[in-house]
Amino acid sequence: MSWRVVRIFGILVISLSLFAVTGLRTNAAQRLYFSDSELKQGFVLSVFGSEFNQSDEADLRVRKFNKPILFYIDNESGEKPTEVVKFINSLRHMVPTLRYTLTPDPAAANYRVHLLDPENLSQHYLERRQHLTGQLITSQNESNIQCFGEAGVNQNSEILFVDVFIPMYDDFKERRSCIVEEIMQGMGPMNDSSLLPYSIFNDANNDVIYDVTIFDLYIMNMLYHPAIRPGMQRKQVMPILSSVLPVVKKIVK
Repeated sequence: MSWRVVRIFGILVISLSLFAVTGLRTNAAQRLYFSDSELKQGFVLSVFGSEFNQSDEADLRVRKFNKPILFYIDNESGEKPTEVVKFINSLRHMVPTLRYTLTPDPAAANYRVHLLDPENLSQHYLERRQHLTGQLITSQNESNIQCFGEAGVNQNSEILFVDVFIPMYDDFKERRSCIVEEIMQGMGPMNDSSLLPYSIFNDANNDVIYDVTIFDLYIMNMLYHPAIRPGMQRKQVMPILSSVLPVVKKIVK
């Protein structure tokens, strides 16, 4: 079965744009209630497309795991992986329909979480870009990435494997935002959007949102509802979301 690699997704370091949004989004993570239209728009913005891959509307499809996820933690950071393990285990309660487990066998895994020393991040990023594109990149200044990942997707838009690279920063917010966003994005909502003020899937929110929000739980539970299948286009998904949302609202309380 053929497959392709979805271009690297990740958290970019944002600088000048932050001051424009901080005041507006201070309470973004605390908002608990959203209209159906807001949730549908959030699903479309985060699930269809990829922040580094621009595609025509006809090519945008739902991507998700169709088989159980087998997480493997590759720890090169020198830090204990306790926080990452705890977050992965918490997914069972946040997204009940998600089928997954942790495995000690890297060969069996289809989702590898690489924990890195922050000083080695740029080199890992440049090596992965060269591996994917065949392009030799010699300047580490070309990378302003904070953490990143990549996914292999087959012709049915099923995610076959994921690798995410997470530096174990000393700063809690910086480290936590990488752990949460990269691991969740690797499961399907790979598109960061500046139009998502209440979500961690928006790099401009990094200073005020660094953990899972209620909005993100809606997106993840909508995506892993059985009625939402890999390969669906937007025109196929939108009519179904109206029946999916009442079920999801009972989960996200």
